[in-house]
Order: sequence, then C-alpha cells, then structure tokens
Amino acid sequence: EKKEIEELWIDNNNLVGSLPTEIGNLTSLRVFWAEDNALVNTIPSEMAHLTNLKQLQIRGNKFTGTIPEQIFDLELEIFDVSSNFLTGTISKRWGELTKLTGLYLHDNRFQGSLPDDIWQLTELTAVWLFNNEITGTLSPQMGQLTKVKEFFANDNSMTGPIPSEIGLITGLEQLYLFDNNFDNTLPEQLYNLTALTQLYLNDNNLSGTISTKIGQLTKLTHLVLSQNNFHGTIPNNLENCEALKKIWVQFNNITGTATWEICHLVTHHETEEFTSDCYEKGDETLYKCDCCTSCCDGQSYCVNNTEAIAR
Repeated sequence: EKKEIEELWIDNNNLVGSLPTEIGNLTSLRVFWAEDNALVNTIPSEMAHLTNLKQLQIRGNKFTGTIPEQIFDLELEIFDVSSNFLTGTISKRWGELTKLTGLYLHDNRFQGSLPDDIWQLTELTAVWLFNNEITGTLSPQMGQLTKVKEFFANDNSMTGPIPSEIGLITGLEQLYLFDNNFDNTLPEQLYNLTALTQLYLNDNNLSGTISTKIGQLTKLTHLVLSQNNFHGTIPNNLENCEALKKIWVQFNNITGTATWEICHLVTHHETEEFTSDCYEKGDETLYKCDCCTSCCDGQSYCVNNTEAIAR
C-alpha cells in the first residue's frame, strides 16, 4: 500500500543548495522542518501546492528574496522563516492566515510598516518580529491579539506611542520593544498586564514617570526601562514585585532615594541586578541608592557596586 509523506524533518543536517521546486509534489505534507541548514536562494512558490501543510519551519538558513505570495493560500498554523536573509515588506495578505498561532519573522531584512491585516490573526500566541527594519507605529488594533503571550518587536525602527489597547492582551507574559524609537508616556493600561514576567522597553524615547501601578505586575522578573527619558522617582510599591531579578532604570532622569521597601527586593528577595543613575560625582548624584548593584553617571559610565551591598 502506497503511503504519502505527512511529516518531513530534515533540520540540522548541514544541507546546502536550493530547496527543489519538486517539494510541491508532496501534497500530503502537514509538517515541514528544514531549519538550521545552509539552504540558499528563494523559497519556491511551489510550496503553495502543499494544501495540507500546517507547520512550515525553515529558520536558520540563507534564504533570500521575498516570501512568495502563494504561501498565503495555505492554512498554516506555524510559520517560521526567521534567521535568514529575506527582504521586502510584510504583506497585507498575512490577514488570510487566520489559523496561525506562531509567527516568527525575526532576524531578517523585512522593511516597511506592519499592515493592519496582521492584527486580524486572533489565534496568535507568539509574535516574533525583532531585528528587522520595520518602521511605522503599533496600531491600536494590536489589542485584538488577546491570545498572545510573547510579543517581540525589538531592534527595529518603530515610532509613536505604545497604544493603550495593549492592555487588552491580558495573557501577555513577555513584551520586548527595546531598541526602537517609541515615544510618549506609558499607557496606564499597560499595568493591567498582570501576567507579565519580562518587560523590556529600554533604548527608546519614552517619557513620563513610572506609575505607582507598577506594583500590580507581581509576576515581573525583568524590568528594563534604561536609556529613555523617564523622570521622577521609583515608587515604593515596586516592592510588591518580589520575583524581580533585574531592574534597570539607568540613563534616565530618575531622581530621589531608594527607600527601604525597594532595597528589600535586593537584600531579601530575588533581585540580582539593580542598576540606576546612582554614581556619586562629588556631591552630585541623580538617584541615591545604597542597594544598587551597579551605579551609572546618567550618561555612559557605570560601575559595579555588588561588593558594597550587604545581603
């Protein structure tokens, strides 16, 4: 009895050359993994013949060119073309992949803004877009992605404010928006994301103060706000975030004094790194902190202070 191939796993095999157009003949294929090889040239449009395909994972190769439009005729659930050399814009046709749960486009050379159609993919749980050349803003429509747990759009050139509708993604656990050009203040709705464990917003143009609502994010392990334009002090109710391992607030305009409540995170809880602009220059210091593990001068210089802290 003739059996059709339904799953093809050829990952981590040092394969070279192009992906043959004959791949389109495997019409019963549901899973295709060819990641971490050295495959080159373009993704063949004949893959659109794989009408049963659910998982396409070809990351970690050397594919070039654009994603063939025919791919969007499939009913994919996982699409991973990360860590290649793919170019072009992110197609409006993404909105047609309504069953997609995992979208991995990171570490490529995609350009342009995110089309509104991408926010229609309401089954998504993971969106990895980092390290491309994506511009434009985050649409308020991103609040429709209520199932997303991981949203990584760092290392791009995105601008504008973080939309308040992000607070609708209540199951979000990891938010990476660092190394962009986001501006304005943090929306209060951000503090509704009580499932957050990692919040990386560093290296942007964000401003305003750190809200007292930060204490609602009790599952946070990483809070990284460095290299922005935040001002004011660090609110005492940060002490509620007892799982914090890393606090980076350096290279802002954070002033005041680290209170006993905040220092208690370092001396009695999980916090291993607490870095602020607490470097003393003569009689001047932006933020007085006896429990910070590293102190910076507010511009570019930091010094490790770990040995001076009594745990």
